[in-house]
Amino acid sequence: MPPRIGTAAAALPGAAPSRAANPSMPKGGGARAFSRSARLATRQRSAMWAWINGAGRQFRRPAAGTTNYLGGGSNWGGQEEGEEGADAGGRQRYNKFPFPRNRHFQSLPVLSEELRDGIWDMVVNRGMSVREVSARMLVGVERVGAVARMKEVERRWEKEGKRLAHPYANAILSMLPQTPYKPVGGAHPHEPINDLPVHQATGTQLFHPTSESRPFTRADAGRAFAPSLLPADQRIPHPELIARERVRLAGGSAREARAAEQEAASEADKLAEEKEKKERETREAQTRTVRGRRWDFKFREVNADEVAGNERSPKGVGWRYGFPHEDRKKGQVKIATKVE
Repeated sequence: MPPRIGTAAAALPGAAPSRAANPSMPKGGGARAFSRSARLATRQRSAMWAWINGAGRQFRRPAAGTTNYLGGGSNWGGQEEGEEGADAGGRQRYNKFPFPRNRHFQSLPVLSEELRDGIWDMVVNRGMSVREVSARMLVGVERVGAVARMKEVERRWEKEGKRLAHPYANAILSMLPQTPYKPVGGAHPHEPINDLPVHQATGTQLFHPTSESRPFTRADAGRAFAPSLLPADQRIPHPELIARERVRLAGGSAREARAAEQEAASEADKLAEEKEKKERETREAQTRTVRGRRWDFKFREVNADEVAGNERSPKGVGWRYGFPHEDRKKGQVKIATKVE
C-alpha cells in the first residue's frame, strides 16, 4: 500500500491548525483558558462536609430521651424555639418528622419495653382479658394480643437458652419515640382504641331512598348496606365504654360506671366466644379430614350452583380475589327507581 501524502498545511513546519478544525481553542492564540470555580460535584461535597462539621454535628449521636430527626427547625419536631420539651401530661415532646421536606410523614411512638412487660403481666399473671387491658392501657386490641404472644415466645426462648438481640432492640428503641408505662393513674394514650373498622359491605356506592317523616338511624344505615351489618356503636372494639359513659352522663357514680363497663365487657366476650365456637363446629362438621402419614388432607363439599348469575358469590369455586365492584361501570342504574 503506497504511503499517504499529507496536506500542505500539515507538511509545513510551524503551521497552526485552522479554527474550524478545533473550535474549542481560544481566539487569542494557543493559550488555554482555565476556570477558577470548582466543579458542581466538588461544591456539593464541600457544602456537605461543611454542614456535617457545623450545624449537622448534633445529628451524629442519638439524643437522650427524645428523637434526633432532621425535620423541624428546632429539636422538638414542629415546636417553636423557646417552648418547653414536655406537654400538659408530663410526657416528653419529640421531633416526629424524620424527613424535612415531607411534613405528611410522621414517626409514631412505639411501645416501651416496660409497657410491653406490663401488658404481658396483666394478661398472663393477673388473668385480665385482652379487651380490658386495651381499655386500661389505651392500646389497640390487636396490639395487646400481639404483645402477649411475642412476650410468651421471648420467655420461652430464654428458658431454652437462646440468645436474644437485646442490644439491637435497645439501640433501635433509643432512636424512636416511645409510649411510657404508667401503672398508677391515667395511662398515656398510645393510639385510638375505638376506631371503627371498615366493613367489606360498605365499600360500594349506594343510593338509598328513605322517607322524610321517619328518622334515619345508624341501625338503618347498617341495614341499607347489608341485612346483617350492625350499627357503628356495636361494631367498635370497645362497646363497653359506651355503657360506662351512659351511666356517667345519667348521674351515676364511678363505681356504678365501672360495674356497667365490666358487665358489658363480659357479655361481649361471652358472645364472641360462643360465636367463634359455633363457627368452628360448623367448619369442622363441613370438613372431612383424611389422616396421612405426614400430612392431613381436608375436603369440603362445594356446590357450583351457589354462585348465581352474577358469579360474585365467595361460595363458588375459583372465585377471584379482588373482583371489582360495578359502581362506576357504564350503564349501571345507581339512583333510586322506587321508594318502599
